[in-house]
Formats: sequence, structure tokens, C-alpha cells
Amino acid sequence: MQIFKTKWTGERLSPRRRLLYSMWRPPTDGRTFGVQTVDVTSLLECIKKSNAASSGPKITITHALSKGIGTIALDEKYNLNGHFFMGRFLRHNTKDVGVLVTARDGKDLGAVKISSIDRKTLEEISAEVKSYAEAFRKQEGNTDHKKASNVLSSLPFFMIRALVDVVGFLNNRLGISTKGYPSKEFPMGRLIISSLMTYGVDIAFPPLVASMHMPAAVVISAVHSKVVVFEGKPAVRKVVNLCWTFDHRFSDGVDLAKIAIEVRNLFENPEALFLAHN
Repeated sequence: MQIFKTKWTGERLSPRRRLLYSMWRPPTDGRTFGVQTVDVTSLLECIKKSNAASSGPKITITHALSKGIGTIALDEKYNLNGHFFMGRFLRHNTKDVGVLVTARDGKDLGAVKISSIDRKTLEEISAEVKSYAEAFRKQEGNTDHKKASNVLSSLPFFMIRALVDVVGFLNNRLGISTKGYPSKEFPMGRLIISSLMTYGVDIAFPPLVASMHMPAAVVISAVHSKVVVFEGKPAVRKVVNLCWTFDHRFSDGVDLAKIAIEVRNLFENPEALFLAHN
């Protein structure tokens, strides 16, 4: 009796292939990766002018890129700003972005959540990041991080993963803050941004940590001078690579392409970033 219409020809496997195929499983990873090169020449000029005219917190390109990327990628017309629960997609009402901060030469990592990043000025974003970074690096005032570190240091190794999974589910699927292992609801928002500018890295894809239930993350590369076509002629311009990691289960490829186009258009014409809010 013929069970399948398609006919196969069986082949005997080598020992190495038998080993490899024994470990194969159907893919369950929905991640999609992409590199986008963006002209930031005009953006850098706007930042320089803004800092020269203001006595407030200094703006960096990371602050500007974080606001622009978060404002566009978390727009309601796309499906990144939310989380799944009980068979439903629950859309968030604010655009919250986590900006990573390092300490101890990169051996410790924290994130400041910028809530409603689209409604804040670049100076406000700069002040929030600076305040968190100073407390985080001095380990003063940042009591939640210290308490969480103490818990992780005292637990047996085999219990750490279970704790992180449970806390991640409570924080990022139920929206509940936890106290024993202190962490706020959606502690990194719905988009993580990491800057590797000072390290000279050109391409690096950020991970999507399972316990964070995050739909997207972006790494900002170093700024480089590059010859590009500008207004129909070759010109030396300042560019950065934006390295994206998306969970394709949250958003379709066409939406990701539209986000990339919007991001490029904004940073090539960045004046809107310097308004009070968008």
C-alpha cells in the first residue's frame, strides 16, 4: 500500500551525518536579522547645534537614535508594541524603550526604561539615561539592581534559570512587578537599544533574551565616514549601521521593511526629533 504520493530514495548515512541528523529538530526560532546603513550626517549637525545652544543635558547620537527608532518601530500601525497572552495580542498604550548601560568594563549590564519616549525631548532622555547610568555605575540608589544581584549570588546555580523564567513571565507576560527578586513590569519596555559606538564595532546582532519576551532589539554601530551617493553625486558622509533582531512571530517582513524606510527617512531629515515632542 502506498502511503505517500511522493517517492523517496533512501541513502545510507555516514557516521558523522548520523550524529548530525540525530541532533536536528524542526526550527522553532522566529528571529529575523537585518543590517541597515543610515546616513547620520545631518543628525550629527543638528545635535552639535542643539548642544551649543543649550545649557541643559548634552545630547548624544544614541539619545537621538533611541527616540527616533522607538517612536517609529513602536507605532500602533506595526505589531511590535505589545505582548501575547492567552491567545491574544495585548497592545501597549505607551512607547517604552530600554537603553542598555554598562559598568565595570562591560562586566555588568543594566537598562534604563524610557517611558513614552516619543513624548520626551532629547534633553529629557539624556537626563534620564545619565541619572540611571551614574547610579548604576556607583551602585548607589539603584537598590533594585543590587538586591537582584544579591539574590543571584546566593542562589544555587540550578535554581537561577527557574527564578528568571518565573520572574520574566510575571513581569513581561502578566505585567506584574516582583519584590523578592525586584523587577518592574515590562522593565525594558518593548524595544531594547544598545550602542557599541565607542567600541568600533561595525556589525553585531543583539539577542532576544527568552525571559524578557521581547519582540525586537537594535545595536547601534560605530560612526564611519563613507563615500555614498548624495543628491546625485558622490560625497563623504557619516553613516552608522543599525543591526536589528526581530521576532518574526510578532511582525511580518513587510512591516519590518516599512519601519526601516521610515527610520532612514527620519534620520536623513532629523529636524522633527528636536521638537518638544512628536
